[in-house]
Amino acid sequence: VSLSAVEKLVTKTGAQMASAPGEALWTAACSPALLLHEHTWVRSAAARVLGLRLRSTSWVAPLARLRALTDAQVRALAADTEGATLAEQAVRNLIALARCLAEVSEEDGAALGADMSDDADGEEQEPVEGADDEGAATLGTDGDGAALGWMLARVARLSAQGGDLQARYALEAVAGVAASVAGERLVPHARVLLRPVMRGKAIARAAAQREADAVAKRRFRKMGQKRSLHVFEEAEEEAFRAAEAEAMKAEGDILRSVGALASEVEALLSDVLGTEAFVDGVTALKKAKKAKEDERKRKRAVGALLDPQADAR
Repeated sequence: VSLSAVEKLVTKTGAQMASAPGEALWTAACSPALLLHEHTWVRSAAARVLGLRLRSTSWVAPLARLRALTDAQVRALAADTEGATLAEQAVRNLIALARCLAEVSEEDGAALGADMSDDADGEEQEPVEGADDEGAATLGTDGDGAALGWMLARVARLSAQGGDLQARYALEAVAGVAASVAGERLVPHARVLLRPVMRGKAIARAAAQREADAVAKRRFRKMGQKRSLHVFEEAEEEAFRAAEAEAMKAEGDILRSVGALASEVEALLSDVLGTEAFVDGVTALKKAKKAKEDERKRKRAVGALLDPQADAR
C-alpha cells in the first residue's frame, strides 16, 4: 500500500482507523524510518500521515513511540536547507506531539528524565549565543513535565546548533506550544522556551551589524576609487558589487524576519508564562551566558600565561 493511498484512506475513514489493523497501518505509514527517508516526497507523505494521526484526540501512544516520532521530526528539520512545505508540516507535528508529551504521566516522565543526559552526550557543538546544556535546561522536571521538557530542549538545541532556517523553525514550534499547552505546564520550562528567542534575536543583531559593515565598506571603496581608462573593467566590477549588495540585502531581510518573529514569540511567552517566570528565565539565561564568556576568557588568559607565543603562531 502506497503512502498516498494510506493518506486518502485515513482522510475518508477517520475514526474507523482506530481498530487494531488500522493502528498497525498508522504505525507503518508514519514510522521514524519514513519520516527520515532519503527521498523528500516520502518524508512529506509520512509527515502528512503523522499529522492526520495526531489530529485524532482519541490516540494514546506509548512514550517510546512519541519520543521516536519527536526525534525524527526534529532531525528532519535539522537537515532541511530549503524551507520546504515539509518543514511546515514537521513544525505542526512537533506542536501536536508537545500536547501529547504534556499528558505523559509522572512515572513515565521520570523514566525519560533519567535518559536525558545520555541524549546530549557527544552532540555538543561550538557554543552559540543563547545555547545551554540540555540537561541543565530541564532541571526540576525529573517527574511531571519531564517528557515535555525533553522535547522543548531538543527544539532549543535545534535552534542553537542549526542555521537561520532552524532558528525560525524552533521559534515557530515554541510559539505553537505556547499557544496550545496550558501556561502552568510551561512555567517549569521557561528557560528552555526562551533559548530559541535569544538565538533569534542574536541572529538579527549579527545580520544588522554585517549589513552596516558592508555599507561602510562600499562607501569607503567609492570614496577611494579613481577613474581610469579601464572603463569596461570598472563597470563590470561595479555591477558585481551591486549584485553582491542586493544578495546581502535579501539575506538581511530574511534574518531580520527571524528577529521580528523572535520578538513576537518573546511577547507571547511573557503573557503565557507570567512576568515572574518570564523574568526569571531571561535572567537565568543571561547569567549562564556570562558565566560561559567568563570561563572562555579565563581559559584564554591561562593559555597566554602558559604559552605566551601561542597567538603569534
